[in-house]
Amino acid sequence: AGALVSFEDVTTLERQKQSLMLALDELEVSKNQIQSQNLRLQELASRDVLTGAFNRRSLFEQLETLWEERTETGQALSCIMFDVDHFKKLNDNHGHAVGDQVLRDVSRTIQEAVPAPGFLGRYGGEEFCVVLPQMTAEKATDVGEAIRHAIEIELAVPYAVTASIGVSGSEFGAASFQAIIEQADQALYAAKHGGRNAVRCWSPNLAEHEIAISIPNAHMPSACDHPISYHAVASLHAALAYRDADTALHSQRVAEMAVALARGLMSVSQLYILEIGAILHDIGKVGVPDSVLLKPSKLSPDEWKVMEAHARMGVEIVESSFDSKPLSDIVRYHHYRYDGTNTPAGGPVGDEIPIGARIVCIVDAYDAMISNRVYRKGRSPEEAFEELQRCAGTQFDPHLVERFIAHQIGWRPDSRFIQCDLEDKLAISIGHLTERTMHAFEAQDTKVLAESLEQLAQTGENNDLPAIRHLATELGQAIGDARDNDWEFAVPILQNLLDMCLMVQRAHIRDVAARPQAVENCPQRSYYSTARTWWEADKV
Repeated sequence: AGALVSFEDVTTLERQKQSLMLALDELEVSKNQIQSQNLRLQELASRDVLTGAFNRRSLFEQLETLWEERTETGQALSCIMFDVDHFKKLNDNHGHAVGDQVLRDVSRTIQEAVPAPGFLGRYGGEEFCVVLPQMTAEKATDVGEAIRHAIEIELAVPYAVTASIGVSGSEFGAASFQAIIEQADQALYAAKHGGRNAVRCWSPNLAEHEIAISIPNAHMPSACDHPISYHAVASLHAALAYRDADTALHSQRVAEMAVALARGLMSVSQLYILEIGAILHDIGKVGVPDSVLLKPSKLSPDEWKVMEAHARMGVEIVESSFDSKPLSDIVRYHHYRYDGTNTPAGGPVGDEIPIGARIVCIVDAYDAMISNRVYRKGRSPEEAFEELQRCAGTQFDPHLVERFIAHQIGWRPDSRFIQCDLEDKLAISIGHLTERTMHAFEAQDTKVLAESLEQLAQTGENNDLPAIRHLATELGQAIGDARDNDWEFAVPILQNLLDMCLMVQRAHIRDVAARPQAVENCPQRSYYSTARTWWEADKV
């Protein structure tokens, strides 16, 4: 039997729709501001917090794009890798504040000498990478020598800073952008092994014993064997962030710490695989239902079974996206215990577990321990270190645990800059969720709107932003109680939510503008404090 709908009913619904559209027009300014600030935040997030150079992620994305272009055009492309000599000794003797200033000075000196359209990226720690489109390795070597000389002369006082430099170019037959970085890094290690403060250009005749001496595990598979598209990785990570921003941020932290732990144990190309594996170690969670993935309280035993299936789904996603067994193995084995407890028959045990998976296992557990949850407060780094030591030899590789703690990876000096970078991502995530909320509201898409508001509320809860949590929850309840899709009354709540998100973004952009001079203040999350102060004052 069909339902009878009167002309009056249709007219009422049409009036409600027109009234809602008029109300939404008033929100258009806020919507445009959100979109504009999202673009600005994306630009800011491409820069390294300390030095102002492009960060590692942006470096990879730009280099991959240039590599694809030169594959089509045949134009030359060169890469220069820099490493500040004896940087650890400088940090130990003079303190991390001096080390930070040296890195800023080195970055400035390099950037002043890089010819357009070349650009500088901070590869990690005291390593930098210059990309030179339309330039041969021979000319790039001259550029490298000029920069080496500038660093040696301009930074001679008071700390006698020098750098070792490696160069490679596309004419040497690299099959991917990872491979050209690998070649430049091999040349860099040869320069360091030859006495430092030197420039070496890669060649097929580069002495293999120099590389082998400087790079442990050089025999391991590398990304050069099966190139991994960073753009594809970024797309998968964005999909995860769309589903669960907190898990995406966790994955980024795990990647940062994994690379820091493995530096010196792997080649550049192997580090690249490790970084991608860490970024994607939880990618299977994109297939977990929101009711489980976004649940704010502890999971039930049945819900844990659903969540644990994400590891299998993650392996399937990675295997179908990339032809790289080392990468798939990191995702497949990062939950395996070192002592073999509960390992499936025939599965790897101890050192048979790939080293990348053993590293991700440690840093994944560490970050989970120190992170706050709705139902518990995170542990201190000291407490987390104690737990890692307690489980060394059973759950974790004891030698890697010792290295992790000895190098203070979990609270190393760079961590404050990583925190700033993660806050960049969080500000962007809030902006994207707000845009998604606005689009769903305009389309009156109840399902997408509910998901977006739930994620915004959870983000506010997890990051001490009570205003966003409260307004997102209030708007969700109001929409749930609405009759006949009459959402006009909810527009003021949406406007307040947009205003709050805009305030967080503006305050964050102001904070970023003060970097790197005021980077010491970054961990205090001043833009969040601004948002909390505004909210608490408004509630009084």
